[in-house]
Amino acid sequence: MYPASVKKSVFRFSLLLPILNLVFAAGLVFIPALLFYFRLKGLSHGASGVMLQAGEFQLAIPSNNFFNFSFQRATLSSEMLITVLNAPAAFINPVFSSIGGHGGYWYPDSLGPAVWRWLSFPIFAIPAWAYAGRGIDDLFRRKRVGLTMLISSVLLTTLALVIWGIIRFGLLPSEHQSLTEWFMVGFALWTLLFATPFAAWLRQQRTKSAPQNQFT
Repeated sequence: MYPASVKKSVFRFSLLLPILNLVFAAGLVFIPALLFYFRLKGLSHGASGVMLQAGEFQLAIPSNNFFNFSFQRATLSSEMLITVLNAPAAFINPVFSSIGGHGGYWYPDSLGPAVWRWLSFPIFAIPAWAYAGRGIDDLFRRKRVGLTMLISSVLLTTLALVIWGIIRFGLLPSEHQSLTEWFMVGFALWTLLFATPFAAWLRQQRTKSAPQNQFT
């Protein structure tokens, strides 16, 4: 019994989910970047560069720019999934915009939007992932959900649902861009994730109201 209780106390989704999200974001970029980098190295055969053909366009890539090109390509490919999984990070970026005196979506000019989103969003979303993990812990372990957790779950779930509804129904078709579409899918996902503490509370109430078996 004692080893099982120790294992149960160590394994927590509130700790696991933020770590898994960071590891996934890193692998989502570095693995494809390295694979494409070695592909370019193989195509070059030691030459000073590679010429890639994309339809009617040709792109010359110098050998000293192989990794940078591969990295940029990987971050662009991962942009949608990073945004969807870390949609609550959108609440943090305006803080940087206000500090820098910029409006809208801010990012460092030296990095570009895709790299900045890959670097910042998984970090900004750590509290959200820890919160969702706490809800999953309470749900599966049938722990008591406090009033603060319950109220915050209802508020955050409602907020995510409202943002999803605004993007889905409040924007004109011409206003729908890739980024807004990604956020729409992301906040649909986070409506469910933010609701996990509320689901744990409902399960708790159902357990309380269920008739207890007198025989054990």
